[in-house]
Amino acid sequence: MVSTQLVLIALAIEAVALAVGLALLAGHGGWLAVRERRLAPRLAAARAAILTGLVERPSQQLPLAPLEALPFDERLRVLGEAAASVAGAQRSHLRGLARRAGVLDRAGALCRSRRWKRRLRGARMHTLLGGGEAVMPALLSDRRAEVRVEAAAWAAEHPEPEIVARLLELLGDPAARCRFTVHDSLMRLGPAAVAPLVDFLASVGGARAAAGLQVAASLRDPRLLDAAHRLLSDEDAETRRRAVDLLGALGGERALAALTDRLSDPVADVRAAAARALGQGQHWTAAAQLTAALRDRSWDVRSAAGMALRGLGAPGELLLERMLADEDRFAVEMARLMLDLPGAPA
Repeated sequence: MVSTQLVLIALAIEAVALAVGLALLAGHGGWLAVRERRLAPRLAAARAAILTGLVERPSQQLPLAPLEALPFDERLRVLGEAAASVAGAQRSHLRGLARRAGVLDRAGALCRSRRWKRRLRGARMHTLLGGGEAVMPALLSDRRAEVRVEAAAWAAEHPEPEIVARLLELLGDPAARCRFTVHDSLMRLGPAAVAPLVDFLASVGGARAAAGLQVAASLRDPRLLDAAHRLLSDEDAETRRRAVDLLGALGGERALAALTDRLSDPVADVRAAAARALGQGQHWTAAAQLTAALRDRSWDVRSAAGMALRGLGAPGELLLERMLADEDRFAVEMARLMLDLPGAPA
């Protein structure tokens, strides 16, 4: 049995440790406050010099002296604040100041570190201020997902084909956050991403192709049409569904024929996607096939076909009314449901 004296000793030790911890925390907070007050005039001077240079003297080199008067972390802080609100030529001027102040050289050195947290810090500095063309592409293959994410974000402002191609390879990254960032960066790249994406989709299939098709559907560039048609016959159902989405986004007579054909796909999700795409594209010439899809065994397919017919206006509603007398009870139920929706004819 533990004696009372030992318990009291243990409690006393814990109390002392807690008191020391609180004292250190308070002391650190006080030191930070004093340091902030001491640096405040220099911080204000650096911010004012950068703002004045960017706004009033855009053709002149930004002054370096106010920035050099600050410790490194505060230099980065001031530059980061300015970078968040500038673009174009102003951002280029700010990047030049960061380079002259040694910030970009420091970022490049950090990106080469063996420690991933340092690599991450360097990558964030380059994402914020630009530069890093010599070190950042390699970080797209970094072993740490956190670093790959930051490198993918940096790539959004670098439309060079070789960088975009490496970015596309990350569409199959095991880290969900990385995949999301890659998708966002490709969307920000816009037209610059299309040609590399065409090449990428010409050589892949399955899940990687599905991820690429998702980006393609958002970009909606006609140059991606051939890739959509090729991948409609992929073995992976998700890839076929994404190809259908892309064809729906692109539209056109060639897409109409392919979408109508996918109404007979063996997988219900693909058939439903085809029905939705036909409805969104107002393809009234596919009305007969959409009407037949009301007899599909999948509720999702019937619902998508019904909504597509409703979207065709009076001709589609007439076909729905005729389906009320159909022998298939699933078709009758879906037709009645569509006609009972708000806005349907009395």
